[in-house]
Amino acid sequence: MAIGPNLITTVVTAQDGVTTKTVTITVNRAGPSSNAEIASIATYPYYRLTGATGPGYLNYTVSIYSSTPSIQIIPTAKDPNATITVNGSAVTSGDKSSAIALSIGANTITTVVTAQDGITTKTVIITVNYTAPPDNNTYQQISVTKPADNVSIVSDGIVVHEGVSPNGDGINDYLTIDGISNYPDNRLLIVDRNGVMIYQIKGYDNSSKLFDGHSNVDGKMQLPGTYFYSLDYTANGENKHKTGYIILKY
Repeated sequence: MAIGPNLITTVVTAQDGVTTKTVTITVNRAGPSSNAEIASIATYPYYRLTGATGPGYLNYTVSIYSSTPSIQIIPTAKDPNATITVNGSAVTSGDKSSAIALSIGANTITTVVTAQDGITTKTVIITVNYTAPPDNNTYQQISVTKPADNVSIVSDGIVVHEGVSPNGDGINDYLTIDGISNYPDNRLLIVDRNGVMIYQIKGYDNSSKLFDGHSNVDGKMQLPGTYFYSLDYTANGENKHKTGYIILKY
């Protein structure tokens, strides 16, 4: 059957051999879909994509602090008949790509969705800014009880205390973020060295909502080591996004 309208004619002839009735059916056969739209794209482990620039606002950036220098992409096409490649390798819609090795600095990952027609495409570019985590041994001499160890990460009055020591002595028993009460519409995300999310909350307040070494994903107390945070909040009408690391000790 050809692409476009196709006529199917049925003729019924009576017993007298003269009288007839004709039925005509027009079948419109559609051509291959030109839908190359992408329904969603995510990373594994999960990292927040930001930027949304370029053609169709499909170019993103992400910053990663991890001891595992690789990442996977999970692209999903709107049309199940479309095909997808990530850095030139075929990926099934909705599945993870193969692990992509990262180098220190900027890494470009290109995802291309090709429509069923084999012509129409959409391209998503993710720039991964990869930074290796600090070696824990570098920080063995840091005392989590000294305010001098705290690092100011912004000029909005926010100070994230990098030392967390939930041992019940009343000192640094939870992650303290000075000034966070001024920005109640905040979102805090904490991941481990492998990029696995262990803590996520909206409205962190150092009181009823705080991180004391327990994951609020599975409820487990986390092992000592280096963890990484992502803090989003709004200051003077401007959306702010800050990242850094904390050191968990007992």
